Amino acid sequence: MTKNKLQDEFLELLGQCQGTILKLCLMHTDRQPDNVNDLYQEIVCNLWESFPRFRHKSKPNTWVYRIALNAAYMRYRSRRRMPQFIALSDYMCECIANPEGNKMLERLYWLIDLLNEDEKALILMYIDKVPLRDIAETLGTTEDAVKHRINRLKQKMKTLNENGQ
Repeated sequence: MTKNKLQDEFLELLGQCQGTILKLCLMHTDRQPDNVNDLYQEIVCNLWESFPRFRHKSKPNTWVYRIALNAAYMRYRSRRRMPQFIALSDYMCECIANPEGNKMLERLYWLIDLLNEDEKALILMYIDKVPLRDIAETLGTTEDAVKHRINRLKQKMKTLNENGQ
């Protein structure tokens, strides 16, 4: 494959999955624009390095999730100090919500912030309507295990919301 064709295919893939990457960046940083951009660039670099080995055996979005999660986890391990409770900034609200502002969406992201990294990854894929089979493949588990984990996470988030945590 020629270099230009490889670049074109990569840029097309990046365009298709840009929203997924941004959501992962928002969930695995403190939502400061510089930190979001740093993680985004890290993920894109990792995707570019891995792209020649992408065999198209899974959906592109599933592959991007896997690479992006690994990049976020590596960043987390190297820093070891990510905030657990963070309010959404005005800048980030504008990026992910409609212009009128959506309090339910803000509350949802606040609840997601209370989850651990694995739980965040799972619930974000579920919210994005990623098929259970693809979630199971990404997380290296079975579809039944994914269903049970999602149900437990829903209950946990419901309890957190009711308790005002």
